Amino acid sequence: MAFTNGEPVAYLFATTKDIWVDEIKDWLIISPDEVYLYDALTFPKYRGKMIYPTIIQHGVEYYKELCFKNALIFTKSDNRSSIEGIENAYFKFYKDVKFLSIFGLKLWIYKNRRYCVQSRFKNEF
Repeated sequence: MAFTNGEPVAYLFATTKDIWVDEIKDWLIISPDEVYLYDALTFPKYRGKMIYPTIIQHGVEYYKELCFKNALIFTKSDNRSSIEGIENAYFKFYKDVKFLSIFGLKLWIYKNRRYCVQSRFKNEF
């Protein structure tokens, strides 16, 4: 949680445990030396002030000090402001996941994997 003058301005969750990713209806199986950053929010009054990339970087630095190798963060491809914030936090593109659900049939399509990342979605195994 980030504050200014005692007022909350943004928050970011992090986990080192396997977690359900609702946007693509699958479990993210997190490698022991990686952390997943998720569900970040900058309150409207503070948007456009580089708080989002700053809070991400603080999360990365915290876990780096604990010897974690990689930090992962995801966003939907149409969320331009999140993409820009993630890029401003110096993240590199990890992968593109397309999720389709047609008449109850679920399909995941993965592209552009960075092989240094060990975490996987459950259906990738």
